[in-house]
Amino acid sequence: MHSPIHQVLQLLHNSLVQLGKNVDWAVIEPIGTTIFLAMEGSRRKFHTTQHLLDVCRDMNPTQTLAGLFHDVVYVQIDGGFPPQTDTILAKYVHLNTENLEVTISQSHIENPLFELVLQLFGFAHGQKLSPYAGQNEFLSALLCAELLHPYLTVTELLAVLACIEATIPFRKENAEGKTCYEVLAQRLQEITKMVGLPLSSTTIDNIVIDAVGLGNRDVANFAFEDVGRFLDNTWILLPETNYFMWQGGVYSVVSYRNALLKMETFLGFLNPQHIFHQYKTNPPTNQFQYLVNKATYNVSTATQYIGMKLLPVAVIEALALLTGGDAPLSMFVGDVRVYHQKVQRAEDFLPPNTIQSTDLQTDTVYQLLAVGRTSPTSFDLQNSPLAAYIYAHLSAEERKHLLSQAKEFFKQAISPKEFLQHLPKDLLKNLVAAISKIALSRKNILEKVLYQL
Repeated sequence: MHSPIHQVLQLLHNSLVQLGKNVDWAVIEPIGTTIFLAMEGSRRKFHTTQHLLDVCRDMNPTQTLAGLFHDVVYVQIDGGFPPQTDTILAKYVHLNTENLEVTISQSHIENPLFELVLQLFGFAHGQKLSPYAGQNEFLSALLCAELLHPYLTVTELLAVLACIEATIPFRKENAEGKTCYEVLAQRLQEITKMVGLPLSSTTIDNIVIDAVGLGNRDVANFAFEDVGRFLDNTWILLPETNYFMWQGGVYSVVSYRNALLKMETFLGFLNPQHIFHQYKTNPPTNQFQYLVNKATYNVSTATQYIGMKLLPVAVIEALALLTGGDAPLSMFVGDVRVYHQKVQRAEDFLPPNTIQSTDLQTDTVYQLLAVGRTSPTSFDLQNSPLAAYIYAHLSAEERKHLLSQAKEFFKQAISPKEFLQHLPKDLLKNLVAAISKIALSRKNILEKVLYQL
C-alpha cells in the first residue's frame, strides 16, 4: 500500500483522468501536497488524511475531488488557515487571527468564481461566518475552486463544489420546510441562469444525488454497526476540539469535565433525523431508514455513556474543591496506562465488584464502561472502571438522579458537599478510600471530608 500522501496524489490524478483531463503530475503534486499538509496539521486527530481517504473510498471522480477538499480548511482546529493557503484565501475573506473570526470580503471587483461559490453556499459579501454553519466547508470550496478551475469546465467544477457544500453537517429543514438538498438544487438552478449554463433539471438532480452520497459518507460513522467503533471516533474528536487533552496527565479535573460535558450536550441536542439525508429517494428509503435508526441508537447510547463517565468526574471534582481546589486529574486517579504500564490507579483499590447481574451483562452502556470502547487512546482510558463501579451500584433511577445533581453542581447551583450527599454512603466511602490511595497529598483531608459527610 502506498503512503497517505501518495494515495492523495493518486486519487487526485485518477479523478481528473476519469473526467477526461490530461493533467501533468507536475500540476498534481503541489495540489495534492497542499491537501496532505492541511490534513496532517498537528491538531488534527479525526479530520486527518485517513478520514479523507475513508470518505473518498468507492466514490465517483466528482465526489472524490470534493472528498479530497471538503475538510482542507478547519479554522478552529488548526488555529487559522492551513499551510500554503493563506494567500489564496486572503483574496476572498478576512481572518481575525486573535479570535479566529472569518468575514467574507466586501470587494466589488468582478470575480465570477467567487460569486459562484457565494451563490452556491447562500453567503453574501461582508458576511461574518459561523464555524457551525458552513464556514470551513465554504473556505474549503473556495480553495478547491481556485486550485481546480483551470482544469475543469464550469459544470464539472460546480458539481464538485456542490458535493463540498453537502458536507455541512446536521442541518434541519429551513423555514419553508425544504431540506438542505432541496435548497442546494434550487441554488444550482439559480446559478445556471446567472452564468448561462444549459443544465437540465435531470443534470441538476444528478449533481445533488452525488452530493447527498458524499454528505452521507462523511458522517458514515454515525451508522456503524458497533457502537464502540462509533465512540472511538467521538473520542478522537475530544482532543481535536480540546487540544489540552494531548498533554496526558497534565489536564485538570475541571477541564476534562468541561470537555466531556460539551460532547454530552452536543450529542444530547443532536437530532438523529438531521445526520443522514435523502434526496428524491436517494438513497433508497429502506437504506435511508436503516441509517437513521442506527444513528438514533448510537447517539442515544453515546449520550448515556458520556453521562455515566461524568459521574466519577463529578465526584472527583467535588472532592478536589473540598480539599484544596482543582488539580490534574491524574493526581486523583493516576496516569493513563500506556502499553500495559504498571501504573497504580484508583480503581486498583476499589472493593471487588460483586454485582454480576444478568442485566449488567447485557447492558450496552455498562459493557462499554467496564470493557471499553473498541480502540485505546493515549490521553484517556479505553474503559472507565470508576464509572462502571458507580453504574453497577446504582439503579437506573438513581443514576438519572445523580447525573441531574452533577449538572446542578457543575452550574454551581448546589455545593460540592450537597452533591456528594446524593451518593449512597457506602459507595462514596469506597470511592474516597480508593482515591486516597492515589491522591497522597490530600489523603488526610479526604478522610476528614468523608467523616463530615
